[in-house]
Amino acid sequence: GKSYAPWGLKATPSAAAASAATTGLISSQDSSVGCPKQDAGGKTFVIGMFKTGTTSMTAALLMMGGACVKQRDPKVNSCGFNEVLNISQTDWFADDIAVKVEQSDRWAELVKGASRATVHADGPWLFMYKQMDKLYPFSKFILTTRDVLKLAHIEVKMWEKLGNFDLLRKEVGHQYNGTDSEFGAWAKAWLRQHVQQRYEHHNAAVRHFFRDRKCDLLEWDITTPETRPVVEVWSTLAKFTGLVAPPGNPPFPKLNTKHNPEFSGLGLVQKGV
Repeated sequence: GKSYAPWGLKATPSAAAASAATTGLISSQDSSVGCPKQDAGGKTFVIGMFKTGTTSMTAALLMMGGACVKQRDPKVNSCGFNEVLNISQTDWFADDIAVKVEQSDRWAELVKGASRATVHADGPWLFMYKQMDKLYPFSKFILTTRDVLKLAHIEVKMWEKLGNFDLLRKEVGHQYNGTDSEFGAWAKAWLRQHVQQRYEHHNAAVRHFFRDRKCDLLEWDITTPETRPVVEVWSTLAKFTGLVAPPGNPPFPKLNTKHNPEFSGLGLVQKGV
């Protein structure tokens, strides 16, 4: 039971090797054969790691008729990073992050508030695929991927922009024994290592969980829209999610890049609660 991967994406021990070896390939047989047609009102969870094109994928799903929701609190929504869970910067790298999320006093509120959404993406949803799979049977899950070295580079740049290294020093500074002037280099190395480890661990865990359910998981490399015909890109998503390809097969959205640096996941909201 392999994941639904129409371009030959395969799980391997190395995420970097997987990305390099499989990007843009198309399999000789459509792995959706034998899969039941998805209900257009069903839920789709985008569970790729941060900075793997999740915002662009979410925008694409909305163009196809999917719906995000948010509560009155603008920091609580189904399609953007949720800041209300009181999760520390380093907790997002913990192996038991799903447990930490469930223990948050805002988790139940977040789940209830987002219950009417048909699209879920970003944190913490990407870590909660087991819980969401149990809560919403027959949902679909999209694992977005990219080259892990590029991912680590982008994360470092984002942390610099957001000033997160100051928070990192408070949380893991006790692990550092060097001088103040050298902390920045140490922190960047710490982040690169943990980003790569988290990415490979998460992807391996997702692939293992869905190993016998080829119809429920779609792996999507971030370069796919650039390497495949746009009609094929939209038809693949439509077949997998049960949503409808947008009229005219427009270009696949490309957001949160240097061309759209200020795009926010909150801007994807289509329905309020």
